[in-house]
Amino acid sequence: MNQKSRQLLHVFVVALGLILLIIYKATNSENEHVRLEGDVSQLLLRDGDKAKLLSFYDSTDVGSLNIGIEGFSRSDALFEKKKSQYKAKTLNFVCTHDVLKKYLDSGAKIIVDLTVGKNLADIIVNFHVTSARCSRLGL
Repeated sequence: MNQKSRQLLHVFVVALGLILLIIYKATNSENEHVRLEGDVSQLLLRDGDKAKLLSFYDSTDVGSLNIGIEGFSRSDALFEKKKSQYKAKTLNFVCTHDVLKKYLDSGAKIIVDLTVGKNLADIIVNFHVTSARCSRLGL
């Protein structure tokens, strides 16, 4: 095998490796999103309110997690109490969920928005979570 053939083979192997890596990352990311969506919907809330993953965006430095609370209303008599409880449950969830913990452990921070229903503009709670914050809380 001459030098040019070896170089072409090397380029082919590297290109194939990159393609396989991209496919793996895309598949793994989609599986994480599906698992996260299912786990968010299992958050135990009060009075039949249900949590729903509206969006999750991640990058190397920051992630954004938007969760809608269906059945929850600003006119609810226990609004402030429920809001506080939902924030605590969500913070615990973010700090302990394996998909989100992976991002936190890599040094990224996650910005969490809890909204009324599917309305992304009606944010009732907004907070940032870092690995250090989870550690301080013992999570």
